[in-house]
Amino acid sequence: MKKVSSVLYAAFILLSMAACNPFEKDISGVWFYATSTQRSKNDSLLTASSFLQLQSNGTYTSDLGRYDQGSWTTEVDALVLTNSKGRTIRLPIEELSRRELRLHANENQVVVFDKYPSASGNTNPFAATNNQWRLPARHPESDAELKARLHNHCRFWETYFAWALENEVNQIDVRSTPTPIKIYGNGFGLKKYDELPAAWRQYFYDSADCRKADQMLKDVFRKRNIKWPETNQTYEKFISAFQQLQAQLK
Repeated sequence: MKKVSSVLYAAFILLSMAACNPFEKDISGVWFYATSTQRSKNDSLLTASSFLQLQSNGTYTSDLGRYDQGSWTTEVDALVLTNSKGRTIRLPIEELSRRELRLHANENQVVVFDKYPSASGNTNPFAATNNQWRLPARHPESDAELKARLHNHCRFWETYFAWALENEVNQIDVRSTPTPIKIYGNGFGLKKYDELPAAWRQYFYDSADCRKADQMLKDVFRKRNIKWPETNQTYEKFISAFQQLQAQLK
């Protein structure tokens, strides 16, 4: 009886340890910023469009104030991110559930993320290939480079709506992403130059390039060649519209 009892006790201890291990739950997926437990000056960098994508293959992409990519792993109580430049940050995990991730940004602040369906392949809106437009220019860009930046931005929107459609995400944020495009429930338009988000302006080398890109988009919109498909599915409308914008930017 003693031998059986000791075996049962050991099994109980192992099960208890597994239950306390937050990484028994799958941390991979797409996490969007929801809120912070304490406001700070850095909160202005985080919006409803700020995301952290943790791929099951151990790679990540994120935009938590700036776009980043690299590899991720977990320790006993923390998420560890190492970006492509070799910089590593350790984010202690306060809580992990099926739908929510709470990370310690510092000793006094916990940042809360909500979980969304994973994305993969060429239609992954969070992948680096669809987010080159988020990388700040390091030199004045030619007209071809500016068009490529705008084209990639429209590609992001196409894949963003396609991801939401495929995964039946009923509500997505379209206002917080830095963009020169106003997206409404039944169409889109362009923001005035003075209304462009500061983050969008900072992607360009200088204001001259930003104005050039703005004029390129205005030229496309003035042609009024966007044909909205006959469908009641809002996401399908925007997928088609952004595909057409890409074609016209070429």
